[in-house]
Amino acid sequence: MKKVYFLIVIFLAIQVLFMSKGIAYGETASSLEGKISSLKEENQSIELKIATLVSCSNIAQKALENGFVLVSQAENTGNHTPVAFKR
Repeated sequence: MKKVYFLIVIFLAIQVLFMSKGIAYGETASSLEGKISSLKEENQSIELKIATLVSCSNIAQKALENGFVLVSQAENTGNHTPVAFKR
């Protein structure tokens, strides 16, 4: 009879050990899911920033700020040398 009680106690101890590990893994999984969702939100905001930075109006504004001129306002230098020569 002592063997049966001993086996029951061992079985319960093992079950408690596995339950505690399962809870720890569950908390880790929950933490990782939270990190994944926050990284997805951060990724969306970065994609939005990229879209605004490469928009045509933003690029045109930056070009004007850096001294570029519109095509209609460009002056011709009179130098009509071809880029590639015919052979």
